[in-house]
Amino acid sequence: MLKITVRRDKDGKIVTYSAAGHCNYNEPGKDIVCSATSALLQTAVLGVYKERVDAKACIKRGGLKIDLPDDMKLKEKAKFQIIFEAIFLGLKEIEKQYPANVSITEVFEKEVEEEKVEIKE
Repeated sequence: MLKITVRRDKDGKIVTYSAAGHCNYNEPGKDIVCSATSALLQTAVLGVYKERVDAKACIKRGGLKIDLPDDMKLKEKAKFQIIFEAIFLGLKEIEKQYPANVSITEVFEKEVEEEKVEIKE
């Protein structure tokens, strides 16, 4: 099974895509589910690299990960959300049609408030 994890920041924006495993719908070279998910995920990587070279991305056989930088400005992040959300919709549709082959998990970051600690000497 291909396991895809989508991490969203505290504002609900997608900041990471990662995928690991194999769809196993058919033999390699004939697996339409693998082809569809790979095309979508690699499009995310290409879209980011076209616009911003310092994003972290890794593509290897049976896996992919892309991280947007934490210091990305809101306006710039919004531009990538159009790409990432469209890809997410496509991946969710594939998951719905091939649930035995693709699983998507969304992870939502919660804003962590710093605890104020008074230090007494």
